[in-house]
Amino acid sequence: MIVVVVLVTLMGITFRLTGIGSDSSYRSTTISRLQKLENCLSGYFAAFGSYPPVALHASRNIYLAVDDFGNQLGSQTGTLNWQSVDAACKAQPVSVRFPFASSLADYVDKLSKIYVERCNSSDARFKAYQTDAARKKYAGGFRSITKQSDVPGWSEDASWQEVKAFQFGLMSFLLPRYMFMVDFLKDNGSFSDSKANLDTCKQWTANNTLSSNPKNGDNYSSWSDQFSSMRDSVIRLIPSQAVTARWMPNLEGIVSCSGNKEFFGVRISDGTGGSLDAGETPTVVVFENNTVLDHMTVKDGWGREFYYYSAPPYQSYRLWSAGPNGYTFPPWVPLDSLQSDSDRRTASNWMADDIMHMNN
Repeated sequence: MIVVVVLVTLMGITFRLTGIGSDSSYRSTTISRLQKLENCLSGYFAAFGSYPPVALHASRNIYLAVDDFGNQLGSQTGTLNWQSVDAACKAQPVSVRFPFASSLADYVDKLSKIYVERCNSSDARFKAYQTDAARKKYAGGFRSITKQSDVPGWSEDASWQEVKAFQFGLMSFLLPRYMFMVDFLKDNGSFSDSKANLDTCKQWTANNTLSSNPKNGDNYSSWSDQFSSMRDSVIRLIPSQAVTARWMPNLEGIVSCSGNKEFFGVRISDGTGGSLDAGETPTVVVFENNTVLDHMTVKDGWGREFYYYSAPPYQSYRLWSAGPNGYTFPPWVPLDSLQSDSDRRTASNWMADDIMHMNN
């Protein structure tokens, strides 16, 4: 019995030390990535005279009710709960979202099948997908083929390339926005001077065949012709794109995204968002119009997205991680404005282990 007690004690100490070591590693990763993002933000300020003016994509009201997917609803909760606070904290998102490149049709097809399976599953883990609203939203499928008659609930006849849907979070200011926005129009891995490539994209063909100068129509090439003549080297020289090259090395290997994205010779992918073969949860968003979007974001050491806050005139910002406990509280809400002592204690506990950078 003495031997057993000693062994149990040693095992407990070992597990405790392992946990401490893991937490220290996650914290180091978080601080390192915060510093790298800070360098990018400093570069942006030096170039443009403000920090990224990320538009509000949601309300900052911490008492708005949310659905099972974290989307804000119109009603008030009346009490402090984490889902509502988290949605408010993400009002200025870090991630940028945009349509998938046509070259990633197989990836989109895998995502489609995963969402359909979750909608029809009885697994408690996927409860949020099993409501009538979720089935209507997700079970339509998002595959790259045009006809979706084999997918229950599908009612549209369209390709994801036809849909204009973007989320311009913090990363859309720190990365060369134009380069990845047009990426989904391409059928191969590099910018092409072939107009035939663009003609396969319905969105581009339908909306950009007119002259790029309406007042002098026949004397100017169309937008489609103009784009088809632009090489990768030309796009790189556009001032708003070229300036991002200054801080791009800070993003090397820390960006969660699908595939292996590279800008100005710097591979930014952290290797966590490319494959679904192992059954990992897809880190994408699906908009109301059945559009599955690609993404690029930066996460902390615990695998959670950072938070960003900057108010007009964008001369200061706060960038932070929710820390080990995964909870936080928005910097624009004074604790003494909360409705009860219980809420104030809860909010204090949530942000007690936050890791942040605050620029003044």
